[in-house]
Parts: sequence; structure tokens; C-alpha cells
Amino acid sequence: MKLLFSALLVVPMFAAQGILSDDATVQRQLPGNTFGQLPQLQVGAQSQTYLRFSLSSLPSGVLEGSIVKATLRLYVNRVTTPGAVNFHTVENAWSEKTITFGNAPAMNLSTDQFAVDTANSFVSFDATKLVQTAVRNRTSVGLALTPVGSTEVFFDSKESTSTSQAAALDIELTGPAGPQGVPGPQGIAGAQGVPGPTGATGLTGPVGPVGPAGPQGAPGPTGSSSVLGNLSTFQVRDVDISAGENGHKFLSCPSGYPNLVSGGCGWPFLSGTIQGVGVMNLYYSGPDPNDSNQVWKCSYFNASASTQILKVYVNCAR
Repeated sequence: MKLLFSALLVVPMFAAQGILSDDATVQRQLPGNTFGQLPQLQVGAQSQTYLRFSLSSLPSGVLEGSIVKATLRLYVNRVTTPGAVNFHTVENAWSEKTITFGNAPAMNLSTDQFAVDTANSFVSFDATKLVQTAVRNRTSVGLALTPVGSTEVFFDSKESTSTSQAAALDIELTGPAGPQGVPGPQGIAGAQGVPGPTGATGLTGPVGPVGPAGPQGAPGPTGSSSVLGNLSTFQVRDVDISAGENGHKFLSCPSGYPNLVSGGCGWPFLSGTIQGVGVMNLYYSGPDPNDSNQVWKCSYFNASASTQILKVYVNCAR
């Protein structure tokens, strides 16, 4: 008897992820400030978000045609005003440590949009063309998110310490098929065993009595609301800094608006030239590492011979 063999050509599929290297919000009303260290990314009337992914995790020599599908996934931390979000490609390089509204790279026209209406959930959209273009040009994947109309939403950044769900780029790609192996010899069929007798069906046992209900547990604490009020308060504090003083100042969000959105600190009554020669030194301006969701921290040194005024401010939402 002749044996016939058939070969099924299977193209293997692989999964990879882009590496989130930078994410940051820029604020229209604070065009010179950086916000790359904040735990949330804001998209709204006065803000937009930038994301950048490295493709260094893809196999060496991968081609544009090997990218079958790419999906960008974001975690919605808060929704102030539900609606839709545009996404745009960004071709020029930038860094979360230095990007501001004033120096943000140009973005292309919106290629698509996605709806955001539920907090504490994931949203995703097709980013296949973005990844294919980046592979073809041997660049990273850069994009920007802007609101449609009055949409105001917040996503987790990679600095989030509470829900910690940074943006993710999932990529499916194909690889070349390997050579077909040599078919092995067909084994000898074994003898069929003798079927055993069917056993008798056992009797159904009686239903046991219903046990008593246990005591009701204590109610758990009420969770925080995921839909918050509008961004509506700025808090500003002027602090006298003595000559030669080296230290830290803090400004917290008020109890009615407990969620830190942005902040800043500086020397409003000195020119940039005086600051530039080291008379006033600002070592750190950003969220307090001990309470990054509510407190802004300024670290400074007054190298001048007189008392100076340090201005600290926060932008808070409830």
C-alpha cells in the first residue's frame, strides 16, 4: 500500500510590544512648564498629551509588510467631560523631560478618533498604519492626543503609582516559514483492545439539608467617584526666601479640589539674566514624591544677598 503525504504551509505569527519611552501633558495656560513627571496624562480644552514608543523590541530586519496589526491601549483614570479624542502622528523627536506647550513638536492632522466615556477602564484603537510607517522610516512611533469639543479626560502615565496602567502598544507580526522537515516512517497500528462491560448505574443519593445562613459581613468603605468635577481652581502662594537660604517649599491642593493636575514655582520678580548667573537656583519643581497626587514641591537656593520672593502654584481638580 502506498502512503500519501500532504504539507500545509503555515506562516508563523509573533507578538511584540512597543516600549513606552516618553509620555507627557502640555498645558496651554502654562506654555513654559514641563509636566512629564505627573502620574496622569490630561486631554482637554487647555491640554494635550504626547506619547512616544521605541520599536527596538522588534526582530532585527523586520519589514513594514510583516506588521499584521498594532493596537494602542490606554487606561482611563478619570472622566470629567466624556466625549471623543483625536490622535495625530508626530514625526519630530521630543523628550518628556523638556517638552512644553511652547516647544512641542508639530502634529499632523488627526487621522482618527476614539470615544472615552467610562473611568477605570481601558480604551484602545488601531495603530497599525502608525507602526508600519515607523518601521518603514526606521523611527520611533510618535503621536499626540487632542480633545474633540469639550472632552476632558485623564489617562494613566508611566509615572502612575496608584493604578499603574501605562499606555501599551501591542504588535502582531509574521515571520518567514521555515523549511518542511522530512516525514518520519509510519508506525505499526496496535491491536484494538476488547471493550469492557458497562457498569451498572448507581442510586441517586438523597439531597442534604440546607445549612443555616452565615452572619452578614460588615459593609466595606465607599469607593471614590470616578467621574470628577471640572478643573476649576488655581492656588498660588508667595513665600519669602532669606538670603543664603537653601530648602524646600510645598503647596497642597485644597480639600475641595484634591487632585493635582499641574503646578510650578519660580522667581517672578527677577529677570532671566539674574537667574542665569546663579543668583537664584531652582533645583526641583514637580510633584512631591511622598504625595504626587496632591502636593507640589519646590527645592531652591537663594545665592543673593537679599530676601527674594518664591511663587508656588498648583492647578487642582475635584
